[in-house]
Amino acid sequence: MIKWNEEYQVYVSDDGKIISKTRGECKLEQIHNGYERWSTFRKDRKRLRILVHRLVWETFNGQIPDGMEIDHINRIRNDNRLCNLRCVTHPENMANWNTPIRLPRCEFGQKFFEHYGIRKIDNKKLYMREYRLYRKNSKCSWE
Repeated sequence: MIKWNEEYQVYVSDDGKIISKTRGECKLEQIHNGYERWSTFRKDRKRLRILVHRLVWETFNGQIPDGMEIDHINRIRNDNRLCNLRCVTHPENMANWNTPIRLPRCEFGQKFFEHYGIRKIDNKKLYMREYRLYRKNSKCSWE
């Protein structure tokens, strides 16, 4: 789906592409932290730069509320598809920054808690070691 963004005068697709009326698909700049950025000039000739994931979210869902952030669900910072974006608070965004899967109650997380009686945040090194073994062998080390 493609939607017109009145504020920036461009079409934005739900798969993260930005399309100009005159120039077609816009080139996106990959910045140092892995995010994509779109640059243009305003009428007053000042450069305008906006992160693509924020532009996609705002085009389809409206203004981002104060205190909220746009998170990439699959942790791939240049995957700006609308279905990969969610609006969350900063603590929610940072809660699972190092987990391979962003599911709040994944099968492994439940098994880990049942075996050790602790959550991932209590011992991240142990959790990640066990999770790598689980992904490799499709079963936990204690099974």
